[in-house]
Amino acid sequence: MTRTSKGGYVAVLAGAVLVLSMGFYGCSQEKAPQEAPKQAAPVAEQRQPTGQRTVEDIAKAKEHFMKGVQLARSGKIDEAIKEYEASITINPNSPEALSNLGYALYDKGLIGPAIDAQVDAIKINPELANAYFGLGLAFEANKDKKNAIEAWKQYVARAEPHSKYWMVAQEHIAKLEGRKMKKTKLKAQPAPSNHARVEKAPEPAKDAK
Repeated sequence: MTRTSKGGYVAVLAGAVLVLSMGFYGCSQEKAPQEAPKQAAPVAEQRQPTGQRTVEDIAKAKEHFMKGVQLARSGKIDEAIKEYEASITINPNSPEALSNLGYALYDKGLIGPAIDAQVDAIKINPELANAYFGLGLAFEANKDKKNAIEAWKQYVARAEPHSKYWMVAQEHIAKLEGRKMKKTKLKAQPAPSNHARVEKAPEPAKDAK
């Protein structure tokens, strides 16, 4: 997976804001992001164009994806990474597979590749909320405070206000900005959907596009 420069990360996050125009700080905050929670994949040119993939290809990609989800939930991260990569090889334009790969790479401590995977997901689908959550975690681990704050803010703009992971993201922002969080009552809702790490991140995407 092609590495992206730090400046490139800023450009991607800034680009997401420009693509959404007024939506990011305005009306987008009033709606919950689509569940699914991970730009054209950097290796897309090595794979079949979208129009040439068969129904069998898509089914196979989804099969690898689902295996990856189950393996990740079982703590078999190395195997999960292989399945996500196999899925992406067949269908490089699946943001869900890329984002889940990013979380798995993060769990392995492979922070640079984890960032790349989440950025790739966001390039394909700038509205994929959980890719921003994963990006926030990875940037923090990389001690990139500026980009971490921006990633968390992007997640907050797309997440259900006062939901569990919306609050987690707000706490990360407050900590990075050196301020205290006001206590806010959580809004009851079903568990979010993007990565199987207990209490730390949303569950992984359960389906791939």
